Amino acid sequence: MAQGVQDKELAGGWNKMAINNDQKKYQFLFPSFLDALTLKNEEKASTIFKFVFGTILVTVFIFFMGIEFSTFGLGAQFFSTTTQFRQLVSTQTSIALQSGILSPLDIDKTIIRRDQKLGVNFIFSIINKKESSTSTSTSIVTDPLSYESRELELEVLGPSKLWPSTSLKSSLNGYSVVLNKFPGMKDHILLITDEFREQSEDMDDQDLTALYAVVSELPGVGFFNSGPIAGASQLHRHLQAVPLDTFTALSHNKGISPPMDELMHKYRDELLLSGRASRIKELSFKHALFMLPISPTPTSLLKAFKHMLKVADCDEEDCEFNLVMTSKWMFLVPRAQHIASTLHSGDLGINSLAFTGCLLVREGPTDREATTDSLPIPSQI
Repeated sequence: MAQGVQDKELAGGWNKMAINNDQKKYQFLFPSFLDALTLKNEEKASTIFKFVFGTILVTVFIFFMGIEFSTFGLGAQFFSTTTQFRQLVSTQTSIALQSGILSPLDIDKTIIRRDQKLGVNFIFSIINKKESSTSTSTSIVTDPLSYESRELELEVLGPSKLWPSTSLKSSLNGYSVVLNKFPGMKDHILLITDEFREQSEDMDDQDLTALYAVVSELPGVGFFNSGPIAGASQLHRHLQAVPLDTFTALSHNKGISPPMDELMHKYRDELLLSGRASRIKELSFKHALFMLPISPTPTSLLKAFKHMLKVADCDEEDCEFNLVMTSKWMFLVPRAQHIASTLHSGDLGINSLAFTGCLLVREGPTDREATTDSLPIPSQI
C-alpha cells in the first residue's frame, strides 16, 4: 500500500513538472531519479549543476579540439572533427562533380603494397588504360591559372581581397584556393598566387606560411613541384594539398595518413631535439627531413627550408625539387629526371605525391593487368 502511494506521488511529480508548472519544466530533468537517491535540495542543485556543466565542458573540448593519439606514431585521431574549411572543400567538390566541371582521372583500382625496407604501405592508384592516352595538360601560354582565365566555379576561396573574415585570410593574403580540375585524389585543391609568379621562382616565407596554414586547417598534406622535372605542369606559381582523410580512404581505412608518416615519425623526437634538417638512413637518394615545431613562424619556416636545400645538396637556382609538408614535418627531394623506369610497370612519372606514399600508375597498351607482384617497390626505383 505504501509503495502504491509512493509511486502515485512520483507520477504526480512528473505531471506537475510537465503540465502544471510549464515555466519550470526544464529546470529538473530527472526528479524521480533524484528522489530515489533521497538527495537534499541543496545537494540536488549542486549535483545537477556539476553534471550538466561538466558534460558541456567535455563535449565542447572533444568536439572542437579532438584527442590525438600520437604515442605510437600512428597519426590516428580519436573523435576527430571536420573543420569548416574541410567541409567547404568537400561541398565545393561535390557541386563541381555534379555539374561536370571537374574531370577526375579514371582510377580503375587501388593496390596496397608494403615496402619492407622502408616499413611503409604504399598506395598505388591504377589509372584505366583508356585514360592513359588522354592528356590532362592545358596550354601554359594562356595561363589557365590566372584569375581571368580559370573557371570561377572551381574556387573554394577566391582572391584574398574578396574573402570574408576567416582564420585563413591573413596567412593566405595574395593567394586563391581552387579545386584541381583534373584530380587524381578526392578533394584535391590548388593554392594559386593571385598575381602571376613563375613556378620555378625561389620559394619565400609567404609560400611556406600559406601552405602550412592550409595543411593545418584542413588538416592535410601539402606539396610543391618546383618545375617540369619535378612534375609541375603549369608556369603559374601553385602549391597543392590533399586532406588526410583522403589518404585514409585510399588505404581502405587501414593505412597511415599519409603513408610516409610512418617512416618520418621514427625520427620526430631526435630531429625536434636537434632543431635541424637531416637525411635518414632508410633512403638512399638525396633528401632532407625537418620536424616542425608547434606554430612555426614565417621566418622559422623559411630558415628550415633553406637548411633543407643545403642538406639535400640542392641549389635552388639550378635544382628542381619536390617539397612535401604536413603540420608536423617537411620533406624535400632534389630531382634529376621526371621519369623513373621500372622493370614491371614501365615508366612512372614521379611528383611530390609519390613522396607522400601514393603513386599513380598508368597501365601500358598490353592487356596485362597490374597486380601487387607487378608493381615496383618504391625503395628500388
